[in-house]
Amino acid sequence: LSFMYEFASKVTDFLSIERINIWLLNKERDAIFSIAEYDKRTYAFSHHSVVYQKDVPTYFQHLMEDKIILAPNIHTHPATFEFSNNYAKEYDVISLMDIPLRLNGKLLGVMCFEKTGMIPREFNEMEQIFAMALSQLAVAYIENNKRKQIQEKLQNALKEKELLIKELNHRVKNNFSVLVSLLRLSKENLQKEKEKIL
Repeated sequence: LSFMYEFASKVTDFLSIERINIWLLNKERDAIFSIAEYDKRTYAFSHHSVVYQKDVPTYFQHLMEDKIILAPNIHTHPATFEFSNNYAKEYDVISLMDIPLRLNGKLLGVMCFEKTGMIPREFNEMEQIFAMALSQLAVAYIENNKRKQIQEKLQNALKEKELLIKELNHRVKNNFSVLVSLLRLSKENLQKEKEKIL
């Protein structure tokens, strides 16, 4: 966790911004939810914010085009103006650079770099290249986490299968024992019946 704080702090320092966030698309692909929001002004991480497509359809349309969104002024830019009365106001965001996160050609989400305050700013080419490199690191991190989750699920499924096999073997042994006992009893009863006849 301390590494994450240090990393986010250095990135915001380097880009002269106050906020950096990572958002992922939900399964329905009609909303993005944050998995990490860092605000340098409070030195705090938060997550679980949600932005719905129905509230910002133009932004989603631009995001799906797989282009960097560079908005010197979030209130007037054609891709971000819909944030003007909610998100931008809540977090005092004036400028942003949003990098789409893609894996194997599929859009996963977006990494956002945000400047707060009253003075708009533009992100230069070097800053854009730096942000794109960070977005690739974020994709690698997300992919690695997904692999770990899949591996965990497989291991849990394997353990469950082993337990079921043990339980099945135990029941088969019990049923077999009962069957053997019934056969013995039946054999004894037949023997007794024969002895009576003789």
